[in-house]
Amino acid sequence: MPAGSAWAQPGQPVNPCPLVKPAQINVVPATEKVRYDYSKTMAQLQSTEVDTINPYGFSGVTSVNGYMKGTVSIRPQIRISRQTNVRGTSCLWYDSIDVRIEIAPTIVIAREIYQDQCLRKVTLDHEMKHVNADRQIVNKYAKIVGQKIYSAIEARGFRTPPVPDEHVPGMNDRMTKVIAQVVELEHNKMQLERMEIQQGIDSLEEYTRISALCGESRAKLPQWQTSAPKSQSKSRKKYR
Repeated sequence: MPAGSAWAQPGQPVNPCPLVKPAQINVVPATEKVRYDYSKTMAQLQSTEVDTINPYGFSGVTSVNGYMKGTVSIRPQIRISRQTNVRGTSCLWYDSIDVRIEIAPTIVIAREIYQDQCLRKVTLDHEMKHVNADRQIVNKYAKIVGQKIYSAIEARGFRTPPVPDEHVPGMNDRMTKVIAQVVELEHNKMQLERMEIQQGIDSLEEYTRISALCGESRAKLPQWQTSAPKSQSKSRKKYR
């Protein structure tokens, strides 16, 4: 076969629908302004269930000084264009695909911790590590999602073959579902990676470091709050 030539493969007839320019794909990572909640007491925070695994042994008794809760939402918007042909058929193609990946973090710190300057700073610094980790992974997956969407529609030739007009609604749904499935798959991958990263932040080394700070301030807390061998600031994540 001469250089530069190509042969149509069996089962892949030439698509008579017009070759359109690739869809405009926009994937935007966004972070809402961090919210803070200092209204709860230490006693109230102890009933909080955390998502990261406690790094201490079975005999360790711990207290929750604060946590970060945050959701990651992905919202795709798909615009499909249509060209009506003379023989009762139509051509469909992706015109634009917009995906917004958004995190909405809230840092909750016990009232007693917030009232102490040293403990407040130590706890805030730790919880901001969780917020920043979410920002980084959302930025990372914004690029990945855009690439995966492009690959998916490129593999399908960017447009449909001629579709009978009565089947256009079903084809439109099918095209929309392809993008939704790509986004959902990458969202699931992101959540798993996110959990591992957040778990790494709540390490034994980090909790040990935090526990060694603000000794005078911790000594002023009621005894039941400091009876644990290590007082820790836990992080809670909500996934969506």
